[in-house]
Amino acid sequence: MKYKFHGLAKDWKFVADTPLLFRASFIELEGKRVTVTVCQERKERSIPENDYFHGVVCKLLCDETGYDLQEMKGILKFRFGIKKTSELNTVQFEEFMANCRRWAITPIEENGSGLNCYIPLPNEVEPE
Repeated sequence: MKYKFHGLAKDWKFVADTPLLFRASFIELEGKRVTVTVCQERKERSIPENDYFHGVVCKLLCDETGYDLQEMKGILKFRFGIKKTSELNTVQFEEFMANCRRWAITPIEENGSGLNCYIPLPNEVEPE
């Protein structure tokens, strides 16, 4: 069994958000070797953020360029140096989408790589 707990690092100790469950998880592991991973908690992106990326950003760019969804996601990730969007936290993901919007709105004649395509902000549209 694999457990994942969130909590606070305080005075060189881990203070679990669910201390009883945290302690209970050790019952079946008593006497066994375990692996502990410590990292800063990150907020996972929400379903609405994901819907906006696929249903607005990618869809508009696909409509403009003729690429399909997977091709467009690959182009955007390559263009902005992203390996996996699923590994981005909410701040990094919004920065990525802002870069996509800036690139899309750039006039074609300015640098030869823009699309002159306006992508609405999340509060300006509902994803399809």
